[in-house]
Amino acid sequence: MRSVLPWLASVAMAIAIGWLVEEQTELQRRIDVLEARAQSGVPKVGSSAASDGSDSSSEPLTAPETRRELGEMRDAIQSLQTELAASQQVIVREAETRAAATFQEESRAAAISPSTQGIWANSSFPGYQLVPHYTDGPKRNWGHEQATGAPDTREAADLPSAWASNNPDGGVEWLELDYERAVDVGAIRVHESNNPGAISKVAVIRSDGGEETVWEGNLADSPRNELLQSDFKVSRSVLGQKVRVYMDTSRVPGWNEIDAVQLVGKDGTQQWAVGSTASSSYSDP
Repeated sequence: MRSVLPWLASVAMAIAIGWLVEEQTELQRRIDVLEARAQSGVPKVGSSAASDGSDSSSEPLTAPETRRELGEMRDAIQSLQTELAASQQVIVREAETRAAATFQEESRAAAISPSTQGIWANSSFPGYQLVPHYTDGPKRNWGHEQATGAPDTREAADLPSAWASNNPDGGVEWLELDYERAVDVGAIRVHESNNPGAISKVAVIRSDGGEETVWEGNLADSPRNELLQSDFKVSRSVLGQKVRVYMDTSRVPGWNEIDAVQLVGKDGTQQWAVGSTASSSYSDP
């Protein structure tokens, strides 16, 4: 009901403005008639003097009372114009307020819409559900957002400062990272911080949403749990600012965790991720 009230108020205001315009038009018409008669010298019609047949019935319109009547009508028109302008300003302000409120509601709806909050899992894995896309704010323990920014996990261990999938050894999972600028990709540098070696594929996401696989295979076994940096070099020209890292978590027992992923351009630029999403995170409900 509250959403209807502003529109009803606007309709009432529009009706009032219409009345003001009509009243102003009628007053102006009467002024034009009186001024025309004054210029032609026609006596004032319908006066009390004309009704009793006295000589004053031929009194011209330039008489004081006529000038007074014209002045009063002009003042009334000025007042109506002032009131009309004020009413129009009210309507404009209300329209701007409604437009701003509508924009805020649409922005809020878009912000919580799945289509803008994340990316659906690759069609090869239709069972995965949407995970919110991180761009800023507090980082959850083991959330995919832990992989944004520079590496901050100081030792090889199961620590909350890195991303971990919801379940260990559950099969293929993926982590996706966004970067500030698109570059001709020279390398993708992945920092693993717990049970490394499960990476199975690395891809650049094109602007059309399609994947450009730059590496796929098996990494060499790591003899021990260690902080491991793997550089996946790209020889051909691939333009992008979004990267997806796939992990087959069944390859290496335990949680396989990623601390950071750097995008290296062929021009030598290096970027840490500023946004992220994933097939799942240990921090998910």
